[in-house]
Amino acid sequence: TVPAGTAQVFIQGDFLGWDMEKAMEGVKNEDGTYSFTIPMVMSIEYRLYNKPDWGYPEVAEDDATKERPNRKAVYPADANLAI
Repeated sequence: TVPAGTAQVFIQGDFLGWDMEKAMEGVKNEDGTYSFTIPMVMSIEYRLYNKPDWGYPEVAEDDATKERPNRKAVYPADANLAI
C-alpha cells in the first residue's frame, strides 16, 4: 500500500545489480496496491522507490525524513509477500 497520489512504484535490488537503469516498475492493481514479479532467485535484498531515481527512496513509517532500510525476501517463504 502506498500513500494517496502515488502514480508509480519501482523496485531495485541486488537481483538487478543495484543498477537504477534496470529498476522494475510495479503493476498498479485496482485496489491501489502494486505488484512485482521478481526473476527466479532464491533470496533478494531490495528497496522501493517512487521514481527510477536514487533520490526517491521509500521512507521510514515513523519518520518521513529517514530512508527505510533495505528489505529482504527469501523464496518460498516470502513468495507472496505483502509489505
